[in-house]
Amino acid sequence: MKRRYGIGGETVVIEGRGAAMEGMGGFPLFRLADDEAGIPLLHLQTECPLSDPQDDPAARPIHTFAFEGIDCSFFSREEGYDFRMQRGGEPPVVLRTRNGEPIQRSNIGLDREPDPVMLRFLVWMAYGVALAPLGGTAIHAAAIVWEGGAVLFLGESGTGKSTHARLWRETIPGAWSLNDDSPVLRVEAGEPVVYGSPWSGKTPRYRRERVPLAAVVRLRQAPENRIRRLGKLEALGALLPSCPPSFAADERLTDHLCRLLSGVIGSVPVFSLECRPDEAAAKLACETIFGR
Repeated sequence: MKRRYGIGGETVVIEGRGAAMEGMGGFPLFRLADDEAGIPLLHLQTECPLSDPQDDPAARPIHTFAFEGIDCSFFSREEGYDFRMQRGGEPPVVLRTRNGEPIQRSNIGLDREPDPVMLRFLVWMAYGVALAPLGGTAIHAAAIVWEGGAVLFLGESGTGKSTHARLWRETIPGAWSLNDDSPVLRVEAGEPVVYGSPWSGKTPRYRRERVPLAAVVRLRQAPENRIRRLGKLEALGALLPSCPPSFAADERLTDHLCRLLSGVIGSVPVFSLECRPDEAAAKLACETIFGR
């Protein structure tokens, strides 16, 4: 089965078994008809036999972490990247990407019907690797839209990004959510823009929309509400931790991210908001960003 999706201004093609693909939450909204699809950025194929990068000296491990109880490892190769996921004693699932091709062809090694949660994350990784050289990334943020401009709320997990976004929706008439966890950030013709994506964490807020970026806000819990605009170096430090952490462990991908973020902070303001989880914090941020 082959499916085409429009994500972040690009066409993504996924080939594989139908059940897992149909079970990926959020993706049906982004599905393209055959006559809508352009030249794909990424063509991802499942059920391809791949060697385990743990056993390959040509694959250099650069980042390991856990995702929903699954052990994950990111590897760098001369010709691309490998990403390995393994749950308990199950056979590992391997994603392999290659650099320098007009269409980024990535393979997922599977010998069984994949877990939709695992497949969604593998597609996220493959998409991120393919998009980075084009000046884009999925960013860990909650994206709110008001008056035609998008605001990205950044922060560590548990900081209150989703809560702050909810306060905007409840307090500021006309505010709506573009994505609650992983919107796509790009600079197009010198303009930073944000796209909704099919990855939205535990809150299913999916919009297939493109909105100009108005501002970025780094949140921090505090007993009082205070906001200040960051200088460019501070702004870069505020944005970079919200980009895919595996990419920050690789020099090539980090270069792409830094060029993207430099374009962002050169065009839109970046703020630090120390705040309580209350309506006053939402109003303070809105008034500071939009002047009303």
